[in-house]
Amino acid sequence: MSFYTFRSVTFGISYRSRFILFFFKNASEINCFFYKNPDFSENLVYS
Repeated sequence: MSFYTFRSVTFGISYRSRFILFFFKNASEINCFFYKNPDFSENLVYS
């Protein structure tokens, strides 16, 4: 396994983990918004 391949693989892993962390951070903020506004979330679910 060459150094270039290893570097690209590690970069892909770090980029993907960064994206997953960003997604989970946004998802928790969205859950907080729905938790604070139950009427809005109920309208969204039942519409």
